[in-house]
Amino acid sequence: MKLLQTLTVTGALFASLSSGFSIWEQLALLSDISPQQTLLTESEQSIFPEKYHPLVQLHKQIATIPSVSGNEAAVIKYLDEYLLSAGFNTFVQPIPNTDRSNIYAYKGDSLSAKVLLTSHVDTVPGDFPYIAKAEGIIYGRGVNDAKGSVASQIIAAEELYRSKEIQEGDLALLFVVGEENSGIGMNYASSGPQFQTAEWEYAVFGEPTELTLGVGHKGGYGFKLTVKGKASHSGYPELGIDANLKLIDIIGKLRAIEFEEDELLGLTTVNFGLINGGLAANIVSPEAEVAVVARVATNAADVRKKFLEVIEAERLNFAGSIIVEDRVGKDPVYLSYDIPGFDTSVLKYGTDVSSLKKDSIKSVYLFGPGSISNAHSPEEHIYVSDLASAVNGYKDIARWLLANKY
Repeated sequence: MKLLQTLTVTGALFASLSSGFSIWEQLALLSDISPQQTLLTESEQSIFPEKYHPLVQLHKQIATIPSVSGNEAAVIKYLDEYLLSAGFNTFVQPIPNTDRSNIYAYKGDSLSAKVLLTSHVDTVPGDFPYIAKAEGIIYGRGVNDAKGSVASQIIAAEELYRSKEIQEGDLALLFVVGEENSGIGMNYASSGPQFQTAEWEYAVFGEPTELTLGVGHKGGYGFKLTVKGKASHSGYPELGIDANLKLIDIIGKLRAIEFEEDELLGLTTVNFGLINGGLAANIVSPEAEVAVVARVATNAADVRKKFLEVIEAERLNFAGSIIVEDRVGKDPVYLSYDIPGFDTSVLKYGTDVSSLKKDSIKSVYLFGPGSISNAHSPEEHIYVSDLASAVNGYKDIARWLLANKY
């Protein structure tokens, strides 16, 4: 039967190839396949132990559906179909004024659950195709951050319910959009009217932690800085106001800021990730801009204040204008890690943890397969053995919380 299913999917892929679609568009079309069909090739089925096939199958299906932040609809649709077929009740939560939605899966008549397993389905940009290696490594955009966690959490929940180790109301799943660039999904899961009556007591976030429990992670603060000058002929720079040079001066002074060090999280780090400026090599630049992200180790308000003090000083005696667009920063997050049998780690990246606001939540945990060291990169990958270990890890965390917190 599996061979027939594989041939069916292969036929669909061949048809889409003939139509001239890009590889990512072809894979998006395959999100319409039924949850029982398989995308695993014969080679992949031989590479991975048979006991891992349901996990690898699910992981491949969601990893090969493109879901760059802002375009997550196809993967949410697939997860809805899959979770329904697996016996869960599902609730798709539309986010107002967008075509985006979160998805929630639960058992029973109530949206409330004692333990919530949650992660995000969106990825950063990058068309890096899914490739499975004989060494048991899977490459591709999102295979690690964070669709590895999504797949492992789903299989863990399925196995716990199937074995009857847990009962209705013990555990639910929440997968959100927009974690990579705005937090819109988790923010709306917290503030939207649909979950106002739902209560969760323990939340377990899935992110690449190398199978350790996170002790804490940095917060964040970001802003866009625009310098506006005046264009002139490059032979007569005194007739213009050079926005590029002013921006370069400001960046140099922002880099020189000394931030306080946190005993656990270390120093705040700053990335000048996107710089644009100028019109042509022979024109004095009339406008330049930079997008800045700080990974905050101490207090976001203090970090913001130091940036703005430097920028304000640069406005003095400058004939052009300097504009700052920013949003409220996030302070560092400190997590629970009191579950025996797990190693712990301190993390330098940000997550959705601070966006989940529920008075009913007693403690929050962070755990998942994969390493942040290759996330967001062309070499993004994950070991299948780590996916399997994460399934066991999520099950052990849920068991411990249900047995020891009640």
